[in-house]
Amino acid sequence: MGAICALKTCICIAVAFGFLLPAVSTAAHLAHNDAALFPRGLSQHADYVVIAPEEHAAALAGFISWKASCGYSPRLVTTAWIDGTYDGIDEAEKIRNFLVDTYQEWGIDYVLLVGTRASIPMRSCYINPFNHSDAYAMIPTDYYYADLTGDWDADGDGYYGECWHDRADLYPEVWVGRIPSDDMETIRGICNKTVAFEQDTGAWKHNVLQLGAILFYQGYENVFGVWNRSDGATLMERCRTDIFSSAGYMTTCLYEEAGLQPSTYAHDMPLNHSNVVAAWTQGYGVVSMLGHASNTKITRLVWDNDDGDNVPEYPGELEYISFLGISDSDRLTCETPPIVYTSGCHQLYTSRNIGRAFIEDGAAVAFIGSTDMSWYNVSMIWEDERDGGCMSMHYDFFRYLVAHGQKCGNALYNAKASFYTRFMFPGHSLEWMLRCYGNLYGFNLYGDPSLGLTAEKIDGEPPEVELERPNQSLYILDTEIRPSFFGGTVILGDITLTGDATDTDSGTTRVEVYIDNGLKATTPAGPLAWTWDEAALGRYTIKMVAHDAAGNIAGDTAEVFILNS
Repeated sequence: MGAICALKTCICIAVAFGFLLPAVSTAAHLAHNDAALFPRGLSQHADYVVIAPEEHAAALAGFISWKASCGYSPRLVTTAWIDGTYDGIDEAEKIRNFLVDTYQEWGIDYVLLVGTRASIPMRSCYINPFNHSDAYAMIPTDYYYADLTGDWDADGDGYYGECWHDRADLYPEVWVGRIPSDDMETIRGICNKTVAFEQDTGAWKHNVLQLGAILFYQGYENVFGVWNRSDGATLMERCRTDIFSSAGYMTTCLYEEAGLQPSTYAHDMPLNHSNVVAAWTQGYGVVSMLGHASNTKITRLVWDNDDGDNVPEYPGELEYISFLGISDSDRLTCETPPIVYTSGCHQLYTSRNIGRAFIEDGAAVAFIGSTDMSWYNVSMIWEDERDGGCMSMHYDFFRYLVAHGQKCGNALYNAKASFYTRFMFPGHSLEWMLRCYGNLYGFNLYGDPSLGLTAEKIDGEPPEVELERPNQSLYILDTEIRPSFFGGTVILGDITLTGDATDTDSGTTRVEVYIDNGLKATTPAGPLAWTWDEAALGRYTIKMVAHDAAGNIAGDTAEVFILNS
């Protein structure tokens, strides 16, 4: 009798926690029955898909031919054909429904969107399910086109990407980039720069320009709290020593020399506007930069005077000084533009922004930045890649790009997948979830997703992962009792997790099990069987994560309520 009472109590707790929620299914979305399944002349194999308005086709012809010569099977699919073939509440959903329908059958690895947000929209996401009115609550993202198995509007309220309410799984099926222009000659010029970058085998591509500003000084206080000292040069130096120098790359470092507490890291030149502009066109394959930023500029924070209390105060003692602006894009046009990654806030915010200007004017061949705030980690201090926040994503991008030899699209989305795996889960406070999702949705790629530091084609397909058990059932002492009443997963006692991961290209190298952010088990490639026998009470996210030999990441998740003593 005591065991029965305990069981009833456990089930009541599960219901009280609100875990057993109705399951929401995804509706079928292939549209008109009389529409052709494929555009005329389009084969059923296309590992590189270019999506563009029909009027952009002529500007893309040379680029598509180049991709074919590199070993891809590129295909242009027009937005007009997608619009006439697939259902959806708007253009973004129709495009995603096309990708959902074809990515496996066609073997799509890379997706290049060609057009501004007016012609091919980003998906507007609202992370906070309780705030749909604040202008800063909405984050535009192309992640919507990369994660094709998640349900971005699971609750059906028309607000996408909400934490807790929606089910974006955030492991990408394809790698996405964008040419953010609608001007024919500009698109042709961007494509020509991309082809030239890949064709060039010069040593300059292994030159790295690192621009690191001081972000905060010890004791500085704002609406987010009291900050520790944070020097962007810390991130730059971790990238330099761990990634660039190890690969034989040459770095030029510009750090802060001005003010009462300049950077303590050795560097080549002081960080300021004139030095950045002078260096930019000297032949760098990569630019890595970090500072306070907006959609039009990126700045240094300099503590230039003190009233005697040894506390940095703004305004009065701290000054924001721009070291790069949107107006610099013309003067930084060059024959060999770099791949640029910036971790500053709002660098891609609004349709017209510094990233778009640098791509359109030929100052960058690819530009990765955020449409949102760029969020720090929860401890407000960053020492290395284990600390999380936007700086760990920045570090991981270059780790994948250089150490693993990946392309820009792979590197960005694998960095996001790694971030999601290690640094966030639904049990966090709403404030922390907003920061984590802000980084994941906010960072986007302007440029060719298959662009790398070499033209060599790589394994561009992530592993296939399926967490088979637990599913949406009630489990007692590792035995599946019955499907749960409301589509959730409830576990009483130990549970054995099972699943499988496969990769037909380079092969799966390891499979990991995470409970929330904690790594619990690592197994070789192949079927998974692992017993979770730790004491636990409450809601948890189980993540089964697979890595292939090329460094690509894929995963599957299950949200569960567990009581195990």
